Amino acid sequence: LSRSPAPAAVAAAAAAAAASAAAPMSAQAQAEGGFAFEPKSKRKRRTGSNTRRAEIEVKGAAIEAARGLAPKTAVGASEEGYIIFLGIYILVIFFFGVLLALSAFKLIPADLETWVTDTLYPAYSPTVGAFLGFSSIYGLIKTRNDPEALK
Repeated sequence: LSRSPAPAAVAAAAAAAAASAAAPMSAQAQAEGGFAFEPKSKRKRRTGSNTRRAEIEVKGAAIEAARGLAPKTAVGASEEGYIIFLGIYILVIFFFGVLLALSAFKLIPADLETWVTDTLYPAYSPTVGAFLGFSSIYGLIKTRNDPEALK
């Protein structure tokens, strides 16, 4: 048989819980602005102002190249030029796409809309295809020259 707790014990526990909840906070807890059950930490926080940091000077060709201090090689300069070319190319494609969208909603002047429908619309897909080709060539060149890709 299971026995349920005595009703007097349950009532006493409930009264004790209510009394503790209604009890005011201690004077010290009120003065510190905290709760009675959260003790104030006595430890000071570190701000890092007096922390000494190690100063190490590391020299190397790869580090200088990453910082932009090393002279550019022919391969690096050509790669940078190719990336700039691809960036400008994608911006042109984006601009042409916006023009096509504006033309579809008749939001541009009639003479510009005529140019868009006669010239730009037929040339847009080959332009995007050329970008795909150029970026694929760049990716193939980068993976071919990467020694980690061969493993």
